[in-house]
Amino acid sequence: PSDGPDVVSRLGDARWMMDWGGGLIWVETAAGTDLRTALSGIAGHATLIRAAPATHAALGTFHPEPAPLAAITQGLRDRFDPRGVFNTGLMAPAAQPATV
Repeated sequence: PSDGPDVVSRLGDARWMMDWGGGLIWVETAAGTDLRTALSGIAGHATLIRAAPATHAALGTFHPEPAPLAAITQGLRDRFDPRGVFNTGLMAPAAQPATV
């Protein structure tokens, strides 16, 4: 919450609303805006709620994890869902089937 004012100061012309005392900020931006890049260096994460399919494909829904955490996440996913059938493409891009 203490970063809320810094976050909204970096949003430019975007429309925003603070919730949870600044701990959650809802933002509406122009199409194609990558808030994750604009807000780099601030602790937290950005989740893409609604966007055109091309924007979802380019940015993904969830904020990228740091490499060490992503490796742990992938290891857990491999152990608990070795066939990759649960939430395909939700948390990360869907694996492409092998072609021969």
